[in-house]
Amino acid sequence: DNCSTEFFFSHTADRGEMVDGTYRGEFEVGNHIFSIKVEDASGNFDQCFIEFEIVDTIPPVPLCRNGLSFGMNESGFIQPNPILFDLGSYDNCTDVSSLNYRIEPSSFDCFDHGINPVSFIVSDAYGNETVCTTEVVITDPQQYCPPIEQGVGGFLIDPAEFREVSQLPVRVIHLADTTIVYTDDKGYYQLE
Repeated sequence: DNCSTEFFFSHTADRGEMVDGTYRGEFEVGNHIFSIKVEDASGNFDQCFIEFEIVDTIPPVPLCRNGLSFGMNESGFIQPNPILFDLGSYDNCTDVSSLNYRIEPSSFDCFDHGINPVSFIVSDAYGNETVCTTEVVITDPQQYCPPIEQGVGGFLIDPAEFREVSQLPVRVIHLADTTIVYTDDKGYYQLE
C-alpha cells in the first residue's frame, strides 16, 4: 500500500479457532478453506484463500476372536462371515458400523480339517487397513467329507458358482505314467 503504514490482519477458517497463533479444532476429513484478509486504514483490503485437505492415514485397530469353530456342511465348503471374527475393532475416523471386514483365506473345504491360521482384515472408509491373525477350527461332525486314505486327493469346485464339479476327469502325469480319475458327485477325487 502506498498510503498507509498501518495494516489490520484478520483470518478465518471454516472450522476451529485461533489459539496462540495457530488454528486448532476438529477438522473433519475432507477439504477446508483458510482465509487471510489485510486491510489498511482507508478501508482498502485484499484477501487470499488457502485450501487444505485433511486425510486419514491411520489404519483401524483390529481386535479378532480366536478359536472359532465351524462344522463342515453337506457341500464340503464353508465361507464364514468375517463379522464373526470381530471382537470390537475400531477406527479414529470411520464409525464402527462402516468398517469393512474380510478374512483370508475366505473359505475352507474338507482338506482344511483341523486348526487353520486366518488373517482378519479391517479397513476403514478411506482405504486404510490392518490385520490381526487368529485361528479357526474346521470340524466334520456329520462326516460329510470322505475319508482320505493313503495317496493324494483333492476337491474341485466351480469358482463361478461355488459348487462342486462332479464327474470331471483329473489327470496326473508322473514320469512316463498317466493316471486319470474322476471326481465323485461332491467334487472329490483320490489317487492311490
